[in-house]
Amino acid sequence: TVSSVSVDVFPNVQQFFRGDSFSVSCADVQTDGWTVKRTLRETLRNRITETCAEFGRIDGTFCVVDRLTPGASGVYWCETSSGQQSDQVSITVTDFYVILDIPALPVETGSDVTLRCIVRDGSTPKAEFIKNGRTLTSVPVEEWTISVDHLSDADQYSCYVPDVGGSPSSSLRVKGSTTTDPTTSSSDPGSSPGPDSPSGSTISVIIAVVSLVVLVLILVLLLWKKHKGDSDSSPPVDVTYADVTIAQAANRRDKHHGEAETVYAGIKTNTEGAEDVTYSHVVIKGQRSSRRNHAQSSDPDVVYSSVRPRNT
Repeated sequence: TVSSVSVDVFPNVQQFFRGDSFSVSCADVQTDGWTVKRTLRETLRNRITETCAEFGRIDGTFCVVDRLTPGASGVYWCETSSGQQSDQVSITVTDFYVILDIPALPVETGSDVTLRCIVRDGSTPKAEFIKNGRTLTSVPVEEWTISVDHLSDADQYSCYVPDVGGSPSSSLRVKGSTTTDPTTSSSDPGSSPGPDSPSGSTISVIIAVVSLVVLVLILVLLLWKKHKGDSDSSPPVDVTYADVTIAQAANRRDKHHGEAETVYAGIKTNTEGAEDVTYSHVVIKGQRSSRRNHAQSSDPDVVYSSVRPRNT
């Protein structure tokens, strides 16, 4: 049960450095039995709660939490012995060098909230302020003022100091809105984009353009290789076969057992450019007389076949 009793945080900020301290108090307490409780972010889904006696020290009406560590990040609230609860506040502790000065308690609708970026040494240098991943400032500024004109705790704010680093992101709560789950309202600086980080749509366009350029280059390379292969390859070789046979009539009764058949082969090639190859086969057979007493000619008739290659 949510009570009209509110919770106070000192200082009224959501983000702290390791080693810092803060106090939680239950305001407007009209009954006894109130205590400060918390659920750590790492155990939030299991709803494991602790009382101030377990994680802090009681100083009057305050629950003081000293020597903070990132493990102390979670939600804190006040609760009575009868189960009445106050609003919850989200606390984030970081090991990084930059935090965002953003209120832990809900703000009134219509009010103005000033955001600052705090470095570990306590200075507030100029910074880029970021909302839901988008940079709000074109150049670094010392602070950024937000006009709260609607009930919304979904907006995530962070800051980035050039050459130093970024802060975790936290949500700005407005009175009357529900408490945002701190597992989504606060994150490490690694998940917060820098001031020059492109949006998701910009990244998609860049990827598409690069892919198209790579595809075009591949096609051009393939066409170039094909053209180069065609220009370097020789045209088909024309092959011509010539078989010339000269036969002399032989005497059936008087067979000539003289010289062996003579074969001449002449191949002429063109050494310039593509080569046309010509093969010739010339067979010279001795002529034999049909007459019995006819003497064998000393030298047979010889026919030469001269074949020139045809250029294409």
